[in-house]
Amino acid sequence: MTDDLIPCLTTDLKPVSTSAMPRLILGAVLVSGVVAAIAMLAWLSMRADIATTPGTMIFWTKFGYTLVLAGSYNSARLIVD
Repeated sequence: MTDDLIPCLTTDLKPVSTSAMPRLILGAVLVSGVVAAIAMLAWLSMRADIATTPGTMIFWTKFGYTLVLAGSYNSARLIVD
């Protein structure tokens, strides 16, 4: 069974550009992000105090923690690669 499957899958094999996989992943991430945002807004709805929230200290604290986590992740990724 496997001996027949492998040649069948590779008979019309054509080269693919090196940017095909990153483009596919980027497209999937963008589409899934939009779908997730729409689902979140439909399920949880928008906060009533969204206009005044950036004026609070807790907002900026959470925002800062998020930036630090994102920055440390990217820095660690650069060191490992």
